[in-house]
Amino acid sequence: MLSLETLSRETGESVREWAFRTILYNLVNLVLLPGAAVSENDVASALGISRTPVRETFIRLAQEGLLDVYPQKGTYVSLVDEQRVEEGRFMRLCLEGRTVELACEEFSSESMVALRANLQLQRLAISEKNASRFFALDEDFHRIIFDLREGAHLGGDPEDGVSFQPGSRAQSAGDGLGKSVFSA
Repeated sequence: MLSLETLSRETGESVREWAFRTILYNLVNLVLLPGAAVSENDVASALGISRTPVRETFIRLAQEGLLDVYPQKGTYVSLVDEQRVEEGRFMRLCLEGRTVELACEEFSSESMVALRANLQLQRLAISEKNASRFFALDEDFHRIIFDLREGAHLGGDPEDGVSFQPGSRAQSAGDGLGKSVFSA
């Protein structure tokens, strides 16, 4: 029996959207390990939904390179593509650097308190070897910085699609941070 971590369904969220978000979460957080076989039936059963939203999610994840579909053989979680991880890490580095520059223009003492408190909680998560808590706190840390710009889109047009997206930190967990910080 397949065991997945299920996320709470957000108000107004369709089953299809929830299925995608939940399955992506399980991929990114290594609940579904690279190379593991996954079936629409097992995932649908684990989530308590029909196969249709799972099938749609599998198609989308395959298009994004996160699942490998082999007709008549099965579907597998894609192996980590080190080049894609490095490209993502580089893009994040550039975007986050510019965002910090912009945020510093409006930095308040309340923001500094929030960042320091978050860093303390991150240290605690590291000492407890709680990777999922650490990554959630790390994402919150970056959200605090992005929120300082009150929705600013890195100095660009809000319509250009360049903005902070939830999960961006966790999705790049393959940058080695989690492995080095949480190894036994």
